[in-house]
Amino acid sequence: MSYEIECYDHSGTIVCRSFKKELDYEGGSLTRAIHRVWEDECTPINSTDLWALVYHRHSNGRIELLYERNMPFIKCSDGSKYCMQIYSDDSKDQEYVDNYLPLPAVTAIRRRSASRARSEGGRRHRSASRVTFAHQLERAHSPERNTECEDSNLRPRQHERINEPSYLSNEQPFNQGTRNECQITMKSNICGSNGQSYDRSETYALGPRSCTIKQRMEHVHNNLLDRMRKEGFRVIGSAEVWNELNRQNELITDLNVSLQAGKRYTFTYIEQSEDRSVLSPRPLAPGQLQLRRAHSILINVKFITVTSFGRREQEKVNFSVPAPTTVLTLADRAKRFLRLEQMGSIAYHVEVCQTRPARIGLNFRDDLMSQGSYEILFVSKELNHDVPSNAFEITVGPNPARVTEPLQASPRNAYPSNGEENLIQKYGSPERNYAPPHSKTLLALSCPVQGCGQDDKRWKCSNCRSSIYYGYDENLYCDRCGKLGNTGLSFKCGQHGNYVPYDTEMLIRKLRKVKMLKR
Repeated sequence: MSYEIECYDHSGTIVCRSFKKELDYEGGSLTRAIHRVWEDECTPINSTDLWALVYHRHSNGRIELLYERNMPFIKCSDGSKYCMQIYSDDSKDQEYVDNYLPLPAVTAIRRRSASRARSEGGRRHRSASRVTFAHQLERAHSPERNTECEDSNLRPRQHERINEPSYLSNEQPFNQGTRNECQITMKSNICGSNGQSYDRSETYALGPRSCTIKQRMEHVHNNLLDRMRKEGFRVIGSAEVWNELNRQNELITDLNVSLQAGKRYTFTYIEQSEDRSVLSPRPLAPGQLQLRRAHSILINVKFITVTSFGRREQEKVNFSVPAPTTVLTLADRAKRFLRLEQMGSIAYHVEVCQTRPARIGLNFRDDLMSQGSYEILFVSKELNHDVPSNAFEITVGPNPARVTEPLQASPRNAYPSNGEENLIQKYGSPERNYAPPHSKTLLALSCPVQGCGQDDKRWKCSNCRSSIYYGYDENLYCDRCGKLGNTGLSFKCGQHGNYVPYDTEMLIRKLRKVKMLKR
């Protein structure tokens, strides 16, 4: 078979319109033939092209654009003529997405070429006289050589060449100013399985959109250092740039700036012991970055928020929690997910419980289990409600959520007995959409506990501390939370510290006897 190749320089200017050569590959797959041409002839002068459009020249002169899915089944035969146009990864036309043939990665070809060269040994001198396509291309691109197109039947290429992608091989000798690249030296006290610390230098090629210093530091950590970290340690990173005038490295305080070509950077990663008994870790100095673990877990969570606007519940399946996967991280992640800063409070009491296989209260430093089930409760601090011993407090606002201090459980004798803390708790969510009663009055009802006496007391909602009303329809109402009904209610007066349910029949009989009171 014969093949023709179109090639372009980095400015998008056509260099060689048509180059023809015979290939002894009769009976083989067209895909393998194209890959063979790519590896043997094109890679010396095309280090960034990864895709090809392949055309079939029929004997009648018709040109057919082939589909990629059909090429493995096309057999090369004597007299077949094909033409391929090579494209960079970012210059593909979406109109021909089904026609592009993926080409072998340049780095893999270089490794195979190096291995092949070592095995050939003394036969290298015979290949020196071979005139490759790269040599033909260099002569075609010289000023005295005419580069006019021989054939104009093919679709003209409109895409421009881009710089080498950053994911290609960067480990090349650093020559400052000759390419769009920078040099990065990594230093770390993180040791691998061999007990040696990780130190490395690389020449990093910058693409058309240069990444920031922070992004590159996180990429190096996630791909190389994360698997070598010890449990209970945190990693702090910093970056420096070489100052040619002062002949010394200078600390970079703003890590969100882009990497610059020709610069020499030094990334330092320090592994520090983390005291998890301390609520607020040591603050970072300017120019320091804490590197989080790359992995995360998925859990099932039920979110409950209680604010002055009422109570809201929401369940989320496969909720992602990044490392470190602790209760404190879950609270910070849930705070952003629920947008607590828009609910009018700046401080919340947080309680987290594991619901399966058993209901267990968790502390802020406890670890979470993948695919576990949890319940997290946020209660506005201004509601002044009772909190358990495992609850902690966070503040929300412009800054990320931070823990202030763990809360202590209120002693049983701390409840006031003046009637102001007589609370009714609804098991489940109050009914929001309901027809309001024709008339209602403040609820005056005795406590269900016999030892508290039979004096009528006024009651408040445990969620919002609003007064509870009776609608003369055997139902209780809260102006903020909604219709509480007459079932699933627990009562706690100022003389005892726990919620006690009311017998439904007894409650209804007493509600029917409620006298109308003035507000």
